[in-house]
Amino acid sequence: MNLLLHSQKRSKVPGDSKQMINARQAFLENGHYMPLAGELTHFVTSHLRAKDELDMLRLLDLGCGEGYYLNQISENLNEENINYCGIDISKAAVQKAAKRKLIANFAVASTYNIPCLDNEVDVVMQVFAPCNTNEVSRVVKPCGHWLHVQPGPEHLFEMKQLVYDSPAMHVQEVPETIEFEVIDQKSLKYTFNLLGKADRLALLEMTPFYWSISEVKKQILLEKLTSATANFVITRLKKAS
Repeated sequence: MNLLLHSQKRSKVPGDSKQMINARQAFLENGHYMPLAGELTHFVTSHLRAKDELDMLRLLDLGCGEGYYLNQISENLNEENINYCGIDISKAAVQKAAKRKLIANFAVASTYNIPCLDNEVDVVMQVFAPCNTNEVSRVVKPCGHWLHVQPGPEHLFEMKQLVYDSPAMHVQEVPETIEFEVIDQKSLKYTFNLLGKADRLALLEMTPFYWSISEVKKQILLEKLTSATANFVITRLKKAS
């Protein structure tokens, strides 16, 4: 059974709605970002091999949402030696995560004030979520790792072209912190097909584009967006000993 913790007061954030959460869950469950989940699973596997077999690995997902990535890692590894943890500012998202068949600790909390002790986490995973680098440095153990995932330059560019008159490529950012060293960085890019209007609407509703697109452009998108580019930049950082 999942443990649902309400450790901090939740503040309202733009776009934090059940509509967006339901859309994101529907989109992810269709498997469109499964290659990214596979990359994250591969890293956790390599980290497990480097640890003592008796040591429990604590994995923390910052901005875990509905728990999709933690659930994918758990299903792929079937590994009992991992303590899965996730936090998100959205109570509705954490409630969905806690209903998964995943033994994990979830908390409604801000990534800027992580409810963990100092030097407690082996691996922090951060997929598209904002965070405070000082907080990440505080909770990660010496020689622990930080998996930072951000949109690549071409991420969902086909959708941007239907939303904006002059769409721009996403600008990459690397976390700036003296506590961590960048070990490697990988770009993951592929094209996925959208499975009809419901799938296209779910993709739109889970992004900020939904709140700015005109009704005319929305209808064009729902008719014409049959595929899109997924482009992720995965940066692996290691904390100093």
